[in-house]
Amino acid sequence: MQLQLTLIGLGEIGASVGLALRYQKKDIFRVGLDSRKSAEEAAKRVDAVDKIEHSYADAVKKAHLIVIAVPDGELEPVLDAIAPNLPEDIGILDFSLNKVRANRLARKYLPNPDQFVGLHAALSPARLAEAQEGWRSAREDLFKDGTLTIAATETTDPELLHLAQDFAILLGAHSAFFAPAEIDALTARSELAPKIAAAAFSAAAFRGQGWSDQRKLGGKPFHALSGIGNQDETGLNRALELLANRENALLAIHEATAAMKELRDALRDEDAERLSRFFDETSANRRTWIEQYEKAAWRSEAEVKPERTSMSETLSQFFLGGLLSGKKKN
Repeated sequence: MQLQLTLIGLGEIGASVGLALRYQKKDIFRVGLDSRKSAEEAAKRVDAVDKIEHSYADAVKKAHLIVIAVPDGELEPVLDAIAPNLPEDIGILDFSLNKVRANRLARKYLPNPDQFVGLHAALSPARLAEAQEGWRSAREDLFKDGTLTIAATETTDPELLHLAQDFAILLGAHSAFFAPAEIDALTARSELAPKIAAAAFSAAAFRGQGWSDQRKLGGKPFHALSGIGNQDETGLNRALELLANRENALLAIHEATAAMKELRDALRDEDAERLSRFFDETSANRRTWIEQYEKAAWRSEAEVKPERTSMSETLSQFFLGGLLSGKKKN
């Protein structure tokens, strides 16, 4: 018997999940769906899915597990569309960015919101430096040696949490538990702040009086900066992403504004020492972070294997019973 895994959203995360599981075809049948035809075609072409469905009802009605990986602005219509067609007690793993909002929407639309849990992927250190380009940056080892952070709530079914841990193992990742609000606070700096800064500085350049000449010069730094957050994301999705995490986004902007003021004041005062210290400190902190991220310095050496019962036990027979032993070695 095959397990049907339905992937809703075939961008970088969704397609990478499909790619990571493509060596399990004997046991897992991967069904995919995306609002963009180009993403669906690419996922089928690179063998990230076994079948494409264009109807939410057809995509989920026979599913054993659903993975949602869509922009925040698409999550509400997705949950609304799949809710009437969900099999009883099906588990849903959601990669949308804002966890508090996602849980609120799950309670609003899903018949059994306790079977819904958010995940945040801290990606493989080997892939961290690659550009984020939607389905174009999907990789089968995107999660390898990274961490899937599980946004558990007080009401989340414990067996779904065990299943989420098993799912992380299948992707080659470790797992950790954080409260949804805590994840939102952290991702405001790691995910939202870079997009905010990129949008602000890009807009300043595009709107500037000298843009007619500036555009002729190009430049790799500006090309990289202006591309952050612009791949396969609409303005509405980006707006909703910020509004869903408004307080943390405002705090990130406040902190960035303080840092900019520090730079501005040092530059105004022609203080080379303060400028040098600012840049050296920032560079050193980045090097330390990358080194710690690559070594996963915060991760415990010990791993606890959870006991499994009921739904998790049934599905884990597919996920762990024979799959891990037969998983492709890297």
